Amino acid sequence: MTVKVLDGVKPEAGKVLLRRADKHPVAVTIAFWGLYLLVFSLIEHLPRSRHLILHARLDDMIPFVKYAAPFYYIWFAALAATYAVFLFRGSRKMYWKLYVSMALCTFTTLIFYLLVPNGVDLRPASVQGNDVFAWMMRMIWMADNSYNVCPSLHVSTSVLMDLLWQRSGLLRKNWQKTAVRVIDVLIILSTMFLKQHSVIDVITGLFYGILTCEAGSRLAEACYEQA
Repeated sequence: MTVKVLDGVKPEAGKVLLRRADKHPVAVTIAFWGLYLLVFSLIEHLPRSRHLILHARLDDMIPFVKYAAPFYYIWFAALAATYAVFLFRGSRKMYWKLYVSMALCTFTTLIFYLLVPNGVDLRPASVQGNDVFAWMMRMIWMADNSYNVCPSLHVSTSVLMDLLWQRSGLLRKNWQKTAVRVIDVLIILSTMFLKQHSVIDVITGLFYGILTCEAGSRLAEACYEQA
């Protein structure tokens, strides 16, 4: 598997960087997510006097459902599985489409969070019960506050992954494609049922996931060519 950077697309320094990245994709991926978590944490802890609070009438019609908590957690497993399968079973070109699209989606969203602080005020006062779903719900609320929500990264990255899975050629049967899509839809719905996100966050996340998938895929296509 080799990498070819199209003439005129990247300078010579970029060519060297991309070739090295192609030789060490695992290290590059770990570095990317490490940087993302660092930047996200810094933005989360920035002192802000005001946030744009988002709310839609439809938010009030959506019930709080603690039983949706497992699907919110599934996002983390889906993300790890997508990277692993694309890297070790897919083509290198498809992997870099995932990488570039995800980088474009996440870091431009973080910039938007920095420039336009926003949040929601949808959570109920408490979660009833001591069952596993209530415990999972409290863990989510403890780890993830109600700020920096629009567009929803849970939604945009789920859409992005779904589109790339459907195009990857790795899902050879219709039931496999359907299963991946159902999982992604349930992840997206969970963000609203758990009152983590407004409908506004979800809609913007849907469109932004599609946009960054297309833009990232085209950029990767322009830079890489499967040997």
